[in-house]
Amino acid sequence: MYRTTKLLSRSVRVAYPPTAGSLVLRTELDWDKDVEPTSVTPEGISTFEVQAYHPFLYFKPCLFQNGTFHWAKGGNQLLIYARARCSRPRIVESKVITGEKRPYSDPKKYG
Repeated sequence: MYRTTKLLSRSVRVAYPPTAGSLVLRTELDWDKDVEPTSVTPEGISTFEVQAYHPFLYFKPCLFQNGTFHWAKGGNQLLIYARARCSRPRIVESKVITGEKRPYSDPKKYG
């Protein structure tokens, strides 16, 4: 995996109905570790600060609802740190809820 010498940080905002449960992110750094939001608006916009020593990182929104964990449907999202405009947050509309056992895709499989 590519590495940088500097720790990079980027904001990700995920839109999901606020009454549906609580959102977290999971990343390719550890698909079993939750990244908690730094803030959540009343409208359901969750903001996450994602840090890594990599120029890009795959992530996926997840939902805790009624004690059950759910992955977002679809492929992994790509967060690119090494862009001139990377100070702008990445905004994602999440379609969460899936019963897949391994819902994240392996980027090596497609590369």
